[in-house]
Amino acid sequence: MTKLILWLSVAWIPAMMAWMLINETKFKKNIVIGATLPKEAREDTKVQKICSDFRKQQILTAAVLTLIALAAVLLPWEHTWTAFMIWTLAAVCMPYIPYIFSHEKMMRLKEDRGWIQQSRVIRVSTSSLPPAERLNPLLFVICTILSLAPVFFDREMWPVYVCFAAMCPFFWFSCRYLYRHKAEMVDENMELTKALSAVRTYHWSKLWAISTICCPLYSLCCLISSHYALIGILLVLAVTAVLCVFAFRMEMKLRSIQEKLTKDSGSDWYADEDDRWIFGFLYYNPDDTRTIINSRVGMNSTVNMATVPGKVIMVITALLFVSLPFLGIMLDGVSRQEIVITNTEEAVKADAGWTHYTIDQDDIVSVTLMEKLPDNFRRRVGTGLENLCKGSFVSDETGRVTVLLDPTVSPFLLIETDEGKKYLLGSRDPALTEKIYTELSD
Repeated sequence: MTKLILWLSVAWIPAMMAWMLINETKFKKNIVIGATLPKEAREDTKVQKICSDFRKQQILTAAVLTLIALAAVLLPWEHTWTAFMIWTLAAVCMPYIPYIFSHEKMMRLKEDRGWIQQSRVIRVSTSSLPPAERLNPLLFVICTILSLAPVFFDREMWPVYVCFAAMCPFFWFSCRYLYRHKAEMVDENMELTKALSAVRTYHWSKLWAISTICCPLYSLCCLISSHYALIGILLVLAVTAVLCVFAFRMEMKLRSIQEKLTKDSGSDWYADEDDRWIFGFLYYNPDDTRTIINSRVGMNSTVNMATVPGKVIMVITALLFVSLPFLGIMLDGVSRQEIVITNTEEAVKADAGWTHYTIDQDDIVSVTLMEKLPDNFRRRVGTGLENLCKGSFVSDETGRVTVLLDPTVSPFLLIETDEGKKYLLGSRDPALTEKIYTELSD
């Protein structure tokens, strides 16, 4: 069940990315697949051919990635995380391979057709732009408080609730910073510049609002999962689905508006910054002191790699992506690590990797051999894989219990101390578990 949920939760991503990248073949702000072209290029047969081939390549890439994700459900659990991380890296990078090749074809065609636009300096006063409607700070305050509220009912999960609460002021800061962005100029039509700038900030602020509202909902889902694990997971997936659908809808709606507003642009002079965009989507402009800037189309943001902070962000991002396969290998190693249970005259010890539990013999008041896990057994804090459970768990039968076991290998030792603390332990060798139970019983 865990594998199925894991892969189904991401199997839709290639289709979404393909949809967004295929949308790049529609002229918005005179840009198609990252290349700025005049209005006459929209009817050019070679431009249309490049766009048509690009759409087919994106559909094929998305189909292959989706089929791989669905087939990966059949993989043994011990290889799941490695496959998942490699697939995630491929899902992010592969769609941009045809994008880069198509963009380079478009740029060569642009040069052959003589569509290189002459540079021109036009100053736009941002003070003349219509002020965007700013979100009420009370929204972020209320959501912060609501995100922290579950702490009063479940103090063991307080780091999770604090993280969700901290995201609310972060969203507020990001929303405020949004209004410092410069105008989005397409040509000499200042009214068009004002409209494009205003509509982008409006849609982006709505996205921050819905993201902030989701924070207390995620906290509530985590609280529910502490009592009903499956329901909690399904609710998290539902909230995430709503947030993703809303964000995707806002992105595509804004792109549609940008397309309509600029459908008549490109006949005369128009802004052409292709020399500042590597492959059409990586911004590098030493003359721009900003680190965070608007993406070329839609409502997303990117970084200026010519600035020092921009370089740092891109290097960190690249390292994170490159490390994904190694992270998967590490996680699979954790799930397969040996569980060692030893019984001495002084204590019972359970070890697995960096996890170590020690129970003094003098503190043990009862030992029970369980042939199966207790009913409604669910993770609180720790690891809850299909073949490794460790950390703090809870069940209707045992209440809160400290766990270190492989749930696929029974039996399990339930040990209770004189302080009322409970441990549920299990070796991957059933004979060893039974042997220690016999020794403790004697």
